[in-house]
Amino acid sequence: MTIILTLIVLSVLILVHEFGHFIVAKLLGIRVLNFSLGFGPKIVKWTQRGTEFSISSIPFGGYVKLAGDEPEEREYEPYEFLGRPVSHRFMVVAAGPLFNLVLGFLIFLFAYGVFGIPVIKGTTIYSVEPDTPADSAGIQSFDKILKIDGHQVNNWWQIDKLLSPKGRHSITLLRGNDTVSVNLKLSGSTSGISPLVEPRIGKIIKGSPASKAGLRPGDLIVGVDSITIKDWSELVENISKRPGDTVLLAVLRDSDTLQMSVPVMSTVDESGKPRGRLGIVVATQVHRISPIGALKISIEKTIESIALTFMTIYRLLRRDISIKAIGGPVMIGKIVGQTANIGVFQLLFLIAIISVNLCVLNLLPIPALDGGHLLIYSIEGIRRRPLPPRLQTLIQQIGFAVLIALMVLITIFDIVRIFK
Repeated sequence: MTIILTLIVLSVLILVHEFGHFIVAKLLGIRVLNFSLGFGPKIVKWTQRGTEFSISSIPFGGYVKLAGDEPEEREYEPYEFLGRPVSHRFMVVAAGPLFNLVLGFLIFLFAYGVFGIPVIKGTTIYSVEPDTPADSAGIQSFDKILKIDGHQVNNWWQIDKLLSPKGRHSITLLRGNDTVSVNLKLSGSTSGISPLVEPRIGKIIKGSPASKAGLRPGDLIVGVDSITIKDWSELVENISKRPGDTVLLAVLRDSDTLQMSVPVMSTVDESGKPRGRLGIVVATQVHRISPIGALKISIEKTIESIALTFMTIYRLLRRDISIKAIGGPVMIGKIVGQTANIGVFQLLFLIAIISVNLCVLNLLPIPALDGGHLLIYSIEGIRRRPLPPRLQTLIQQIGFAVLIALMVLITIFDIVRIFK
């Protein structure tokens, strides 16, 4: 089922991308010879309005073949790709990544509009960073936020929204049995408070060590070996540094405290180092939002996904992130399968992020990618004449070879991770 689901997800993302190239070319009057989902030998094919549509044997990819898209020493017809103005070619090439961007946004919009927002339960503060606005205001750890500027709050999504504007905020706190009012003055992007996240299991990934050990949704983990656990971050910290070990968990289930021995599976973090996981997801509650609210947060998440992709690329270039931590189709399949076991919202969220990532990565100025073509057309627009056909072909061939080598390397890393 994981393989089938992964093929469906990747096929949809590729289909939307290639459809972007296809429909814009058609609208501009450029002849489309082939529209293929996948590479290699064709399994199914049919012809409609002068275009051969096909489904090929290798599902990880696809292409649109346009008439006259190969640089040659000849004159091109008006219906051929290279016979059109630079602006038309630019629009056709850019359409694929932009369709992925729009798809990601629409999936975000659907997910938030239908399922709402998973939010952290409660409004209790876990910690207050020193020398921050919250510290200066006298806010303390384990204070419970009751109201912000007169608005009652029930979860941390509401708190984040009400504290997002800079300025002075009136906050009502519950400290022990006393009600305390403080004024919080925000001048930057952070207040200095972090939420208390109860270490309660919301969902368990199928086939994970937690599932095999008998942990259940609703269990409250209160200890790891001899360490008392009060917050989810403490649980993550203690488990992440124990890959391959077996830990003894103190679990509160209903009114009983259970001692459960659980093996810690080993994964790889962004630096390529082993990291322990149990295969559990924190418990959250659903916060319903209006259509306008869903639209606003979908725009925010789309922009955040773009920024995160660029930041990841930057950190890769700086070697802050190991290339061994980058995943290809195999790792995507594994993550899709695990995410599907968590819930539909989480799966849609993942697909939206992948779609936005595809947009950004395809727009990078690398030969053989859409961004490489856009760079060539931009140079042509500045020079007011095209690059020599042989040079264009050479650039694309080198770029394609490098791209294939990188894909093979990433796939090898995927397989090694799975065997480990």
